[in-house]
Amino acid sequence: MRGALNVVVATIAIIVAVAVAAGPRPYAAAMRVFASPPGRLVMVGWTFAFLYHLLNGVRHLFWDLGIGFERTPRHASGWLAVLGSVGLTLAVWALIWANHRS
Repeated sequence: MRGALNVVVATIAIIVAVAVAAGPRPYAAAMRVFASPPGRLVMVGWTFAFLYHLLNGVRHLFWDLGIGFERTPRHASGWLAVLGSVGLTLAVWALIWANHRS
């Protein structure tokens, strides 16, 4: 599954880069796609994936220090990464939505 997600993310990055290089009209067309409901859903998913990866990276840094290997802390930190990613994703998109509206 991660390989497929990497392909999707790379494709989105290439589309944006090509649109920027091609000029204002192609860039505006790409931004319309990303501003559409399916485009926003992809961007929310991308945000969640990034934040989940970030929080799990912090979790692994603690493991590298020898902290949190026991069963209870290991499971708690896993759930903290998932719930933290959901909360941060909602916060990021709430800020984007609030700033977009004003």
